[in-house]
Amino acid sequence: MSYHHFTIDERESILIYRMQGLNFSQIAKLLHRHPSSISCEWMFDSSYLVLYSEGKVLSSKFKLTP
Repeated sequence: MSYHHFTIDERESILIYRMQGLNFSQIAKLLHRHPSSISCEWMFDSSYLVLYSEGKVLSSKFKLTP
């Protein structure tokens, strides 16, 4: 099985879904990914998140608290 990196859209979706209170299993079903992949991505990417809007950085390097 090959690994496919998360896209920017998927990373933004994870952030939005987590802010809405969804757990990793629920997010995984919506994104057609394994729950452990979502969890790992959240742990990796939540320390320093960059939000993009039309290709421009809105903010970066802020700490998220799950």
